[in-house]
This record gives sequence, structure tokens and C-alpha cells, in this order.
Amino acid sequence: MYDTKVGNIHLEITSKCNARCPQCIRNFHNSPHTDPTLPEEELSLDELIKILDDPMFSDVYAININGVYGDIVMHSDPLPLLQEILRRNIYINLHTNGSGLSKHFWEEIGKLQLHVVFALDGLADTHHLYRRNTRFDITLANAETFINNGGTAVWQFIVFKHNKHQVDEARELAKEKGFIKFVEIMSSNRFLPEYNAISIKDKDFEHSYYLEREDTIDEELKVHPMRNIDDTREAYSNPPTPGRPVGKPYPRTEAIPDEIVCDVANGSLYISYDKRLWPCCFIAPAFDSAHRGGWNNNLHLLFKEQLDKDYDFNNIIKRSVGEIMDDTNNFRVVSDEWTKTTLCDVCNQQCAADGIWTLNKASQKGWHEEISTTE
Repeated sequence: MYDTKVGNIHLEITSKCNARCPQCIRNFHNSPHTDPTLPEEELSLDELIKILDDPMFSDVYAININGVYGDIVMHSDPLPLLQEILRRNIYINLHTNGSGLSKHFWEEIGKLQLHVVFALDGLADTHHLYRRNTRFDITLANAETFINNGGTAVWQFIVFKHNKHQVDEARELAKEKGFIKFVEIMSSNRFLPEYNAISIKDKDFEHSYYLEREDTIDEELKVHPMRNIDDTREAYSNPPTPGRPVGKPYPRTEAIPDEIVCDVANGSLYISYDKRLWPCCFIAPAFDSAHRGGWNNNLHLLFKEQLDKDYDFNNIIKRSVGEIMDDTNNFRVVSDEWTKTTLCDVCNQQCAADGIWTLNKASQKGWHEEISTTE
């Protein structure tokens, strides 16, 4: 694993976001509040240049800018970063909620002929129920500006119960506006198997409405349990101490090593908002959340020895890619787990044959076919 040259980088350029999507890990207990332990950081142009100048990245041909915590619309000056990447003849695939930045920005990146995936989860009357704190009209207007200036746009639609009746209408609107693809993502793989709904909280952590899987039947509503309101308010007001994850890790899962289907083993790496180099975007937040005082997991234990020895063990600004991969050996500590009777809980949860990401990919429709545009 990770013996091939790096060809693809998944890059998070900021931890800041304008949206308050309930199922995003940056938001606190399905509320509109940001996790109080999450720092607001962003990648500077100088830092990007230093990263891309690393000899280990000399063969990079594509960069995927897709936030785990943040969105490009909240970066203070993203255009020079995009221009620098393109100057090196590296392809950019950008994911965004699109509900921010100036018209000038969308005109300019359209002229750069970028490929952008816009998150539009419904129409004007439903989009905000999941993509909270964003506006459908603003996102659509920015996408139109981008398209009309030469950009290639994809409409990504997460299907829930509240918007599933709008899929066909949204697809027709996508054709009319000039999107080249319309991608459906089934929400059922975003819920734990035993539940089909979550309670969405308001700013006071009171119940506001239910977010339901696309296949939910009213009389069969099974809501994911949450801590009570008083405990939630207390946890938000008194955040945990960084470096001290709470609870015990889930039991290790026995599995056959070759059941893990690793998308990133063939030359792809992830750089997180805090400029740390990781194998992928699933491993990073599992470690990051636990380290910031969140729920413990086996992955945090795997890296704890390295963290205790050197807090910056995988900081890509302070260390070279080669040093991180060779000295800390922090990538092999994950893949080595696959050869044991128990394995990395994150790898198993996401990328086993029945993992969340494996099933999510299988449920997506539209990535490999273009929609015809209206005459």
C-alpha cells in the first residue's frame, strides 16, 4: 500500500463553511451550531506552493477540492489557489454548496473551464431542509454564471423523503440551465441501518423537524437517539479538552483483509484543513475528532504513540511528504492492520464490502452519463 507515485490529492482548503447541514461532522448534534472544538483554518497560497513543490507530488495530475469540514465559498481568497494549481497543468475537481462568493469569482473560474459539482438537494422549497443556511436561488444563479462563462457543472442531489418527489423536475431544470450531469445520491446510506430518521435541532437544541431516508414510511419512523437537551447544552457550553477523547473505542471487528476495497491505495492522498497528510478523508476526521476531545476510536489509539512523540508528525508544512511517509510510517500502520485478525474500525466501517462508502458509491446514479441539454 502507498508504494505507487502520488497522482491524485484530495485537498481541503478551509475548515470554514456557511452551511449547517445536519449530517455534517462540523455541526454540533444536528444543530446549526459549529462544533466548538473545531478551529477555523485555511490554506494560504504560499502553503499550497510549498506542498505542490514537494518532489513526491511531481506526478500529481488531479486535485479534488472537496471539504470534510469546510467549503471553498468561505475561503478568504480562493482564486489564486485555483490559478496556481492550473498553472501546473493539474486538473481540478471542485465540490461546493455554491451559496457564496462574488459573481466575479464564478465568472473567472468559468473562464478557467473548471469542473464543479454543485450541491443542490431539492428545489426552492426543499433545498434548505438539508443544506441549511444556504439559498437555492443563490447557488443556482452562481452555477448559471459559472456555466455561461465556460465552466462544466454537475448537479448533485441527495435524495431524502422530503425531496424525492422533485428528482425529475430538478433533472429537467438541470438540463435547462446547462449542467452536464445530474447525480442522485440515496440518503439511506447516510443513516445507521437500524434508523431511518434523525431529529434536526434549532439553535436552542430543541427538536425542529425530522430528516428522513428516501425510503421511510411514516408509520415505521425509527429515530436515531440523541442525548437529552440539558446534556447537549452542557456539552456545547463546556467543550472537552483536546487530546483527551471520551469513552471506549467500539469493539474491533474481525474481517478478512481482502474485503477492504481501498480507493486511495493506488496513489491518492488526503490533506486536511490543518495541513496534515493522511491516507484518506475517512481516517483524518476519525483521528481529528477524537483528538479534539470527541468520541474515542481505534484509529486514535493507532496514532497516539506518534502524536505523543511529535504533535506535528504528519504536518505537511513542517515536514516533507517523504519524511512523513518514511519516518512516522503513519500510513502503513493502517494497512498493516488489515493483515491482523482485527482491523482499523474506520476502514471496516467505510470501505469493507458492506461499508458505508462502498454502499454509498453503489447507490449513486448519473456520474457516468451526461444529460442532454434543451435546444
